[in-house]
Amino acid sequence: MKLLLFFNRVAFVLNILFFICLVMRMKSFISSQELASVIIIGGWFLSVVINFLLAVWLIFLWLRKQEGIFNRLSLFNLAVFIFQLLYFSI
Repeated sequence: MKLLLFFNRVAFVLNILFFICLVMRMKSFISSQELASVIIIGGWFLSVVINFLLAVWLIFLWLRKQEGIFNRLSLFNLAVFIFQLLYFSI
């Protein structure tokens, strides 16, 4: 369960970077190209991959009837993953 909590926290940070990327598409407020590159890679690419792996893991644990896997953090990450699927499919 500690590894699941770790991945939930990593996914949360990457999801925050995803929302920063959405804002950066409208207005560029970061002057450093290196920092912008890290935010874009983390937000656009890594967040989708980590959210997908986390969703598969949570579904697997849910099917095995594990207790306490759906907390606020995992539900937020799943909601952002659904939003990402809708956003990238349009």
